Amino acid sequence: APPPAAARLPASRAAPQQIRIDATGRLGSVLQKRQRGWWSVELDGNAGPDGAANQQVSLRSTQITLLDAAGAEMPVSTMPVSKGKKKPAPAPAAAPAAKKPRGR
Repeated sequence: APPPAAARLPASRAAPQQIRIDATGRLGSVLQKRQRGWWSVELDGNAGPDGAANQQVSLRSTQITLLDAAGAEMPVSTMPVSKGKKKPAPAPAAAPAAKKPRGR
């Protein structure tokens, strides 16, 4: 049997990871897994207490459950952390010149 359509697509074109918000049961798609347990998610097409239809929201990993293609739950640890752009470190400040002791 040929592989499913999502498996044939490049990673950038594969179907987005689906999630369920635990408190309300609302569905959404992962846009990005961020650091420190935050996820950027696009909500489904239904408006509700979580936000408007197709709204992009940030959620904690403790608020969501990942779903596989069949809708079964899967562990959150299966999603890699995206490599965001880091700000360059500031240049170290020049050390102040040492003062010479005054002689009296």
